[in-house]
Amino acid sequence: MGFLQTDVRRLVAISPADGPIGRRAHTVALGAFELAGYQAVDLGADGVAQQHYLRALALTGAEGDRLYGAYLLAVSIGHLALHCGHPHRGLRMVQTAIQGGGPATTPLVGAALHAVLARAHARLGEERKCSNALAVAEASLSRADVDDEPPWVRYLSPAYLADEVAHCLFDLGHYEPARREIDQAVAGVGASRVRRLAIDTALLASTLARSGRVDEACARGREATDLARRTTSMRTVQRVAQLRLDLSPYEHEREVVDLFDYLHEVLPAAG
Repeated sequence: MGFLQTDVRRLVAISPADGPIGRRAHTVALGAFELAGYQAVDLGADGVAQQHYLRALALTGAEGDRLYGAYLLAVSIGHLALHCGHPHRGLRMVQTAIQGGGPATTPLVGAALHAVLARAHARLGEERKCSNALAVAEASLSRADVDDEPPWVRYLSPAYLADEVAHCLFDLGHYEPARREIDQAVAGVGASRVRRLAIDTALLASTLARSGRVDEACARGREATDLARRTTSMRTVQRVAQLRLDLSPYEHEREVVDLFDYLHEVLPAAG
């Protein structure tokens, strides 16, 4: 926060956005605010995250960068709205972003925007609209050339999209296909991506719990707990806590009791 409030703000203030140095300075500042927002989400500081994202969005307006602005509005702010339990708000944001991006939208950015659109529709129980949005996202991803895409969206891979699809299917109650998508997502993530692996493993455990496969859910839940304890991510802890809720109908079964005891011991913030 100190860095953002001093060095970054000073950098923007002394560098008009209409010159080459000013544009570069604004790009650096924009990236700093976006990263700070992402980190705030991971720390559970959702209000602070929104402030950072809005500051980044304002900088895209100053630069006239509609594409990055659309991305921030949908993928950053829209995702945050979904995370905070406001799917209608998230849906409005991503619809505005898709319209605002217009013809400048590249295939990979289009895939990112429509993935969030699908997440919003899934959260609202709108299965057909979700399926249509996912079809657009998958088609966009298939024709993308990473070398022609902005650097800030090149992370979006088939594994990342599989993760988004899995969350959609989970929200719609389609647990078996959700598990298949999770397997694809995990297979495409390196072992060093502990946060992502923890979230996806916890999601997998939740699909098993909601399918009544309690023993398997507990085994996966222990794996997710072991991964989560290796991070400082509050978002990961929250996902493991959701698994605890999904297993609560079976709270008197021995495997569940053992898992809850383990959670209390090694990841108390989730229990």
